[in-house]
Amino acid sequence: MTLIRLEGGTKGFNDRTLFQGADFELGEGERVGLVGRNGCGKSSLLKILAGVEPPDEGTVTVKKGHRVGYLEQDPQLDPSVRIREVVRSGLEGREETLAGIATVHEKMATGADGKELEKLLARLDRLERELETRGGHDVEHRIEGTLHALDIQDPDAEARHLSCLLYTSPSPRD
Repeated sequence: MTLIRLEGGTKGFNDRTLFQGADFELGEGERVGLVGRNGCGKSSLLKILAGVEPPDEGTVTVKKGHRVGYLEQDPQLDPSVRIREVVRSGLEGREETLAGIATVHEKMATGADGKELEKLLARLDRLERELETRGGHDVEHRIEGTLHALDIQDPDAEARHLSCLLYTSPSPRD
């Protein structure tokens, strides 16, 4: 099953064309390495696939229910941060969702009843489902799965060893 596809992609800067009419497809379980000389468009292609930049021409399609993450070639990371922490920070919105759950629990503890309790229970249910899409309560298992999928051999290495990274994962909106 295709996770991400580029059809007829073209990108250029000023009067220089980096690539023209490019087609690309990445399926589940596949890994791709981009190799080429400096300035040939490798990073531009990844930015287009991640939605960071639009192509001059062509269309990008991402599998429904997935989102694409992108780490810049020269990321602005604290060099002492470990790769595992960079991956953990990619679980966008998880901390906010946990804070929302805590707020609902606090309001329920004050003795909410009737319609107010129904609203709080409905909100709690929505937040719990959202949390599951963001790694659940056991986020470490999801982080390990992501590190394995990216074939990162030493997740405790300093993040300064990272370069371009493109990864798709289920969207937190489903």
